[in-house]
Amino acid sequence: MIWGEFQSVFQLVAALNIAFYAIRDIRTPYISRVGEVLGEALEYVRSAPRTPAVLEILRIDAEVSLVIRSATFEFFEQLTEVFALVVSMLSIAALVYAAYNYSSPLSRYIAAATIFLGFSPFLIMVLANYFVVFKLRHLIGLLPNLKEELFREASDAFANISLQL
Repeated sequence: MIWGEFQSVFQLVAALNIAFYAIRDIRTPYISRVGEVLGEALEYVRSAPRTPAVLEILRIDAEVSLVIRSATFEFFEQLTEVFALVVSMLSIAALVYAAYNYSSPLSRYIAAATIFLGFSPFLIMVLANYFVVFKLRHLIGLLPNLKEELFREASDAFANISLQL
């Protein structure tokens, strides 16, 4: 194998790791989805009276915030970000080297290290997402029921207002 034949792998590794470094939603898609669901619920909760469902949503939001800001998750997040940046820079350097030494032989060890290190940020990202899923799965299961309860409470409140008029 020669350096020139491996250029596409270097390009792929550099592009993926730059994307992992730059876009947090790619690194943590589950957290983004949880944030969207909680955001929808919190829009209603801010103006609603303090009912049990509203208080439960506020408790879930606080617990989700604690998990997302936990030291373990922050460690995974920072590790992924820094490691992705380093790997992308190394890949770009290897790509430049491959351009100048196209027909030079490429060691199997360098090829294996490129593949292993190149996709390691992805593995770290998957572990971080599984950590969040494990910590939050019981809370997220409560949200659909709470959403239904909120709408039921809102419709009851609206019916009471209509009857008073």
